[in-house]
Formats: sequence, C-alpha cells, structure tokens
Amino acid sequence: AMAATVGLAQYFAAQGDAVTLLWVPPFESVDDTRAYKLTQYFFNNHLITLEILKSSPHMLPILWGTEKSSAAVYYHLKEQSFDAVYFALEGGLGYYTILAKELGLFESHRKLHVLANAPITWQAAADRHFLEDLAQVTIAHMERYCAEQADSLICSSGYLLGWMKQEGWGVAKNATVLPALRPFEWRLLSDAVAIRDPDEPVDELVFFAGPEFHRGLTLFCDALDALAKTHTGRLTVTLMGRFGKILGEHTGGMVVRRARRWPFDLKIMPRLTDQQIVSYLKGRRCLAVATYLSANTPLDIATCLEEGIPFVATDVGGIAEMIAKKSRVHALAQRKAAAIAEKIRAALEAPLRIEPETQAVEKYALWSRHLDDLASASKPASAGTKFATSKKPPFVSIVMVHFDRPDYLLQAIDAVEKQDYPNFELILVDDGSKLAESHRLLDSLEPRFKKRGWKILRKENKY
Repeated sequence: AMAATVGLAQYFAAQGDAVTLLWVPPFESVDDTRAYKLTQYFFNNHLITLEILKSSPHMLPILWGTEKSSAAVYYHLKEQSFDAVYFALEGGLGYYTILAKELGLFESHRKLHVLANAPITWQAAADRHFLEDLAQVTIAHMERYCAEQADSLICSSGYLLGWMKQEGWGVAKNATVLPALRPFEWRLLSDAVAIRDPDEPVDELVFFAGPEFHRGLTLFCDALDALAKTHTGRLTVTLMGRFGKILGEHTGGMVVRRARRWPFDLKIMPRLTDQQIVSYLKGRRCLAVATYLSANTPLDIATCLEEGIPFVATDVGGIAEMIAKKSRVHALAQRKAAAIAEKIRAALEAPLRIEPETQAVEKYALWSRHLDDLASASKPASAGTKFATSKKPPFVSIVMVHFDRPDYLLQAIDAVEKQDYPNFELILVDDGSKLAESHRLLDSLEPRFKKRGWKILRKENKY
C-alpha cells in the first residue's frame, strides 16, 4: 500500500500538481537526520513536500495506536488547505477525518478519497488466521468505515471491489477501479542494465519470498518437487525477499530443508532493494515465479509486466485482470503444484513475453481522466465561511455528567467551547456532588451557561 501511495503522489507531482505526502510512522520513531534526508529526497527528485507527522499537540490520552495516528492526521488536515486528500485504506488513517466530515466538523468541499489495496480483514483471510488482538479488530472497523463513507473509494482491482461487496461492505457510491502505480524508483531506463535476449533459454527461477502465508512459498516448494522429477537440465533456484515464519518454521530453513530433494542449485538473496531486484531480473536469464495462494494486484507482477520479465503465476485474485487475455494461457496456472510445474517446464523450453492488459501509459491516462473528472466536479467553497453548506448544520445537544471532579469538569467545558461546530448546546448534569469546591464551581458557571443558553441540572446522587 505504501509503494502504491508513493507512486500515485509522484504521478500527481509529475502532472504539475502541488503534492504533499504525509507520512505517519509510529510516533517518535524517526530521528531528525533521517527525516531531513527523506524530505530533501522527495523535494529534490519529485517536487513533493514530505511531511512526517511525528506527534500532535491535540492528542487525548485515551487514544492509542492506530486511533491516535488517525486523530493526529485529522487535526493536521484541519490546519491545512488541500483541494483533495487521498488516504491509503490500510491502517484506517482516514477514519477520524471522514467521521468529522460526516458530522459537519470538516470542510465539505474538500474531497476525501480512499485507495484500497489490502484491507486487514482480507489479509487475515488470505493468510488463514484470525484477527489477533483488539488493535487489529479496531483497524478492521476503521478500514471498513473509511471504505463505506469516503467521498470515493478507489480499488486497485475489480476483484477487490467484488470481495468487499461479497463481504457485505456498503462501499461508497462513487467506488471505482483504477490501477496501482509503481514508484518511479522502480523504473529502469533501457540502458541502465544489460538486458537479456528474450529468446535465450531460462536457466534460473526466481521466487519473491516473504513471511506471509498467502505468498505461497510452500506451494512453490511443492511445485519444485514435481518439476524435479522430470527436469534434467542445470537450473538455479533463487529466493528474494524477507525471511519470516510459516506454520512456526523459519522460511529460509524450510527452503534449505526442502531443497535437499532438488537437483537444482539454491541461492538465497534476502537483502536486495526493489530496484536491485528488477536490475537482477532484467540482466539475467530468469523466470519469475509467483505462486500466490491469494492476491489482489501484486506490484511484483506489475513490475514483471512493465519491465518485460517473463513469469509464471497462479490464477488467483486480481492477477488475471493485470494480464492481456492472449497471454493468460501462458502465464497463469491453477493453484496446484503439478499445474505450476507444467507451466514452468513450458516456459523453460520457450520463454514468452507476457503482455499486460493495461500498458503503463494507459494507466496514467486512466488517472489523468480521474483528475479531470475531479476538477470538473469540484466547486469552490463559499467565501468567508468555514462550513461550505447550503443550510444551517443540525443542532447538537452535548450532555455531560459530573460528580466531584471540578478540575476535570473545567477542562471538559473548555474543550467544548473550543469546538468550531457552530450549532450546539451543552447540558451539564451534576449527579449530587458533595465537595464544596464542586458546588462553588457550579455556582460560578451559572452566569456563563445562562448567557449561552446552556443548562445546568442538579440532581440527587443516583450512581
């Protein structure tokens, strides 16, 4: 999701738009030196203003984790002026901003868009596990709310949009499908690396490994078991990507254990950057193998398609949408070891260039039309008004209950008075306070409340 968000920001900036990229890492986790280097890089190379939200002065102590980050984003955006805001769905960072707009607390003319690639509930189902704790359950709720209440939902595949509807999500009315864009750093000029002759036979299989179960490392090993029974030529098997654990076993150790039965050379390269991986694949006689058990529209598949790297993949999720219909028969295999081994065997004998369903230039054209539609639909905010609405916002009654907490009561009332929502009242119910300080405070508040038409109700203690 982060890579797709960066790619979109870079594209908008390349079109001449003023773009701010807001990064919300875990609070206090980015040192000043790294922050400076990142902000300089994005501005010098892409004219993008990178803002790193390291903290917020408006945080309430009851918020934590993702809720805290989402609230910090809301307070930050209230102080800025943007025509449109694009939130990654993953993590639910747009939750409090979208909620505030629904309640009339955020300027209505600013459009809030949500980009969906891999919601946490989809990931949990793909990796065959339950949501692990309260934090993940919270994220799941926040993500679904964002998808349902945003001004527009942009999914990277028709498959993902269909999955949301199948799961009962009431997705936004303006839900649409637009392809994810790769970061510019993943692109290579044709003379940046010695490109292999596409007619040369393949002598190396490359698997994009990872700790997630849905990436299908076990299925890849099963397919190589099947391939080993018939393939007699020399072949190297290379794993790239992070290590992790699958079913309690370290992925690197599992591959080494399984490889003892293969007549192939084994190479493990876990520390290459994305651009180094692309350079490696383009300069060698490689066949990329992606044995996903579940997938949306993986950027590694998009990279192979755009860079002309031959590959074989399982026909799951949104992968087929990425590949031209005439190429699907050559590139896609059923999610079975024997079927994958057969596709690999055919590609080893006669590697084919797999054509994309949508060329890179066509992806940009789709996003360009999106920007044109956005510009034609937008209307300027009414001059001099915070809430660009055609009618008075609904009247809201805030009911506050108090019992012998005079210091906290003052803080709470001050917070209410600082609200910029214009049409509300405060009803303070004192539940039989006994402290003299409480009664003195209530007496002092009476004129202040009367002036604003607010109410103080004093009752006998009922709790």
